[in-house]
Amino acid sequence: MTRQEQKVNNQQQELGLWNPTAPIAEKPTKPSDNHENKRVDPFQVLPNEILTDIMLLIPRFDIGVRCVLVSKVWWNKILGFAELWSVLLLNNTMQGNSLTHLAPYLGHCLKDLTILSSSALNAEAKFMEELQKGRYKKLRSLKLLSAGSTMYYFGPTERKEELKTTDIFSSWELKNTLTRRHIDVGENNMDYRVYIADILQVFHNLTDLYYITTTTFYFSSQSNESEKLTTPHQHLINLQLRGYDIDEEQTELIAVNCPQLRRLFMTQCNYSALDTITRLQRSSVLQNLEILMFNSIDAYHPPLPLLPPTAATIEGTEEKKDKNKKGIRTIYINTGGSPTPANHILPLIYNNRYTLETIVGCFERSMDTSDAQQVFQKYPDFKLPSLRHLTFWLNGGLKNVLLQAVRKSPSLKWLEIMDSGGFVDQTLNILLEMPSLDHLSFQVSNAILEDSEQLLLLFKKYAQLSENEGCSLKSISFQESSRVMTDPILKALSNIQSLEEMWINGYFPNTSIEQMHQMITKLGNQRLKGICLHAIEESTTSTIVCDVLSGIVNKLSWIQLRRLSLLRDRDVRTLVDKIEPNSSLNLLIIENCRLVTRESINYARKKIKTVICDRPCSPYILSAFNSNYHIYPDYLNNK
Repeated sequence: MTRQEQKVNNQQQELGLWNPTAPIAEKPTKPSDNHENKRVDPFQVLPNEILTDIMLLIPRFDIGVRCVLVSKVWWNKILGFAELWSVLLLNNTMQGNSLTHLAPYLGHCLKDLTILSSSALNAEAKFMEELQKGRYKKLRSLKLLSAGSTMYYFGPTERKEELKTTDIFSSWELKNTLTRRHIDVGENNMDYRVYIADILQVFHNLTDLYYITTTTFYFSSQSNESEKLTTPHQHLINLQLRGYDIDEEQTELIAVNCPQLRRLFMTQCNYSALDTITRLQRSSVLQNLEILMFNSIDAYHPPLPLLPPTAATIEGTEEKKDKNKKGIRTIYINTGGSPTPANHILPLIYNNRYTLETIVGCFERSMDTSDAQQVFQKYPDFKLPSLRHLTFWLNGGLKNVLLQAVRKSPSLKWLEIMDSGGFVDQTLNILLEMPSLDHLSFQVSNAILEDSEQLLLLFKKYAQLSENEGCSLKSISFQESSRVMTDPILKALSNIQSLEEMWINGYFPNTSIEQMHQMITKLGNQRLKGICLHAIEESTTSTIVCDVLSGIVNKLSWIQLRRLSLLRDRDVRTLVDKIEPNSSLNLLIIENCRLVTRESINYARKKIKTVICDRPCSPYILSAFNSNYHIYPDYLNNK
């Protein structure tokens, strides 16, 4: 044994690793020159497309700290992958700081930059420094959060005390390339205030702007509040505002200075802003506006997509002619918020009655039947011939006004009634006279048993249409309507052969378990492709899942089980075990079922393509997933 080997053995003995009976390890031999023993650099042999796909799977921290520092070849190759660096998110974590040394080398490919917060000592400041040097000339989208408190670091390094906000923006050299801007100015009370007027004055080609402030909203500095821009901005299409006290004066400044607006989101607004929009439309301002979201909460609707710079048209002479009409097509008013007074919203709806396709809103219930009659006297031609989607809640007479406006319209396909005041005969009578819908949803917590007779007639009508014409109701959702649902109504529902999706929410004391089972089974053997069970009677959970759904599971495309407190692992496993290799089921959603464990979720994933656990899915997403007659096709595509 050599001296070196003896030294190693002594060290092993001291560490308790010495084994006197073990053979002494042989000295490693020098690798031969054979080709199989050579190490191959993947960056030398693999095509760029494969290398890019590999790099996209690696965290940015590892790329910035390890990969690019392997060799000069790796540095040049990785920084040359445009797809890898086209979109970049920076924050104050170690991951963001690991990219600091790459900032000067990404100008050839960086198109979308997001900075969560900034200071002069971190990676964000370095990227802003390169931005000021004009290196990011391909940048199209810039998102800045808490920018109001950090504008000091975004400007040139000299004469900071003399600079205006427009000077800082101009120093970025992006005025000809930037098209999308998201800026959160926070309290906006520092030395450098950020106003929309400053942004529009510098970035002439901006098409999308998302502006957030936690204080009172002002279009420009208060000293120049009444002034317009030198030239109205001709490219801004999408504007989203989150601020406080957006009143009629601010709304008019936005409209006058942004004449090409097609999509406008405004929160924390005074109702007078609606009156201003109506008045400006009548005076040929905001003629291009197509989507208006007013004081709405995102959680109550799917995100509406950004509109392209040019309006799309559809095939067909008449349809194309209607599509080119000027006016608002989509209105979201106070979704999830306080009711909107009818005197502020009705004139706007009437002003856009020929173009409106979607209305989702929370309206006041103070309007009675006599008030509704006065509306039709004031607006004799109050019809909504193009309306396809209508959702409203917390409403009284205004509900009937809107239903009367679409009473004979064949275009309405999606109707949701959410009213804690319950059904009234007039509402059900209108529904009986209306043409066939694709989707009907009602949530009437105070419905009474007397409403059942009219509701039964409605479902019998849809059942007859599905037999004779084959074109009838495709999906239905009934929630918190326990007292109005009876066995005859469930039987009538099961006879609607066109039903493809169903949402069942709540406990129905006036129905039998047997009739509920028969309805689901019969629909499953017809055309049913998706079903949601939400907070149904606890004692029936296991039997419905194990006995009823298991019998039709191979014919369904999706199943949603939500807030089923007694749903257990064995129920989920029983359902999954019934799935055959050629089954159509490819989506299972289990939400807020406290007794279902991770083991059963993983068990389900062995047979089902997509299993979602504890993530809310609205009917809009599920309809888009099923690809039948979805209302918001762009939502799923943008995810």
